[in-house]
Amino acid sequence: MLMGDDSTSRPNHNGSMKYIDAMHGRLRRVLGDFYYRRCHPILTSFRRLAPARMARDWRVYWQRRESERLLAEVSIGGPARITGHVLVDGMWDNPHYWLRYSLVRAALGLSHAKEVGVVGVNRKRQCRASFRRLNVETVVDFTEFFPPADEVQGSVRRIMDTLREPADILECKLPFNFPATFLYDGILKRQRKASVDLRHGRLEGYLIEAFQSLYAADKILKAWDFKLVVMSHAIHFVYGALAWRAVQLNIPVVVAYGCY
Repeated sequence: MLMGDDSTSRPNHNGSMKYIDAMHGRLRRVLGDFYYRRCHPILTSFRRLAPARMARDWRVYWQRRESERLLAEVSIGGPARITGHVLVDGMWDNPHYWLRYSLVRAALGLSHAKEVGVVGVNRKRQCRASFRRLNVETVVDFTEFFPPADEVQGSVRRIMDTLREPADILECKLPFNFPATFLYDGILKRQRKASVDLRHGRLEGYLIEAFQSLYAADKILKAWDFKLVVMSHAIHFVYGALAWRAVQLNIPVVVAYGCY
């Protein structure tokens, strides 16, 4: 053994993670998918308590914090080219997007504007923290602008009554003339299948979410006098709703997208 090498005395943290992963698999086989989905949040919490996972999460947290502080410094430099409110998409938590947004922010001098960040369903805490490090003071939750599900359920069920095959979704008439191709794409991504499964148990929920997203986009964009919208994507019924409605309201949209 080399001097200073204490590897033989270190606990095998990876073993604990493998054990928890194996427990996930066994419980899924025993309980079935329905009950497993109900237990999954609890099991995921246990997995996060594994020493190796905690060590990795702590390391990623510090790396992210320092990286975003650097991005904040880089993005402040440009002169002000846009005044007024700017809506900034923060619903897709990806390091490439935060880098691209920082470059757009520097080029257009958006740090001098009144930026309004918007977070979505996933990774709200992390995205809010990123906005905070970039000195974006106003952050709103996209889902808080959703109308109640029962307000759109009638329209959704009328659409579902017309569906006989997946291609029928492309003929759907949606609020604000939203392209049905984006709806199809969003459902496809949620189901993770080659074509939309009309018998899927959560299809109605996806359609309700699409309607809610469209009305939420309209409500957010009318809450401030936006001069620009910066998006991570312009597809799917979540991101696409904001981009589509902004264009209809004559608000310029920049999609900070790249092929990585």
